[in-house]
Amino acid sequence: MNDGRIHFDPVDAKIAVAKGACFARRNELVPNVVKYELGSLLKKLPWEVGCKVEGAPFEPFFPRGADLPVAAPFVYKPKNDVKLLPISARLSAQDEPEAIGYFDFTNPEGDKDSVPMPAATKKGLAQAKPGSEIKKPIGKGEKAPPAITIWVDEDRRIGAEKGGKLYAFHAKPEVFPPEHDPFSGVH
Repeated sequence: MNDGRIHFDPVDAKIAVAKGACFARRNELVPNVVKYELGSLLKKLPWEVGCKVEGAPFEPFFPRGADLPVAAPFVYKPKNDVKLLPISARLSAQDEPEAIGYFDFTNPEGDKDSVPMPAATKKGLAQAKPGSEIKKPIGKGEKAPPAITIWVDEDRRIGAEKGGKLYAFHAKPEVFPPEHDPFSGVH
C-alpha cells in the first residue's frame, strides 16, 4: 500500500533507531528532563522547535511536549522580507539549539513537496500566537513583509506558508566523519 506519505530510507532508519535508543536511555537516566512517557512520543513533539539566527537568541515556536498536530500554528512576523528561515530544535532549556533545516522562500510559486496544514491546525489559526512583531514604522506606500505561518503535523513534518503559498522544509543532511559513523565500516 502506498499512500504517498510514506518514504522509507534504510540509512535514515538505522540512524533513527540509534537516536531513539539514545533518547530512551537519556529519558531513563535523566527523567526530569523528559516529563512524558516514552510511548506518547508518537503523539507529542519530543523537542522544542524554533528559530535561531547567528547572534540572536533562540526564538521558540513550539514547546517540547506539544500535542501533534500542533493546535495552533506559529505566525512569524519578520521585520524585513525573509528569503531563508533557519529552523532549530532543542531537547531542553539547558541544551544549545541545533540547526535541523530551513525554509527557502525564494520561489514565488511555493514548493510542490510542501506539507499541507492539518485541519486541526487550521481551526487554531485564529488563536495562533504571533511571533516577532514588526518594530519599524511602515511608511506611506510601503507594505509590511508577509507573515510566515509555521506548523508541525501529526508525522512531525514542519510546514510553512508565506503569501498564500506553501513551502517545503529542507532538512539539514546528517554527516558523520567515517571514523564516527557506526555504519561506515571505518573504525
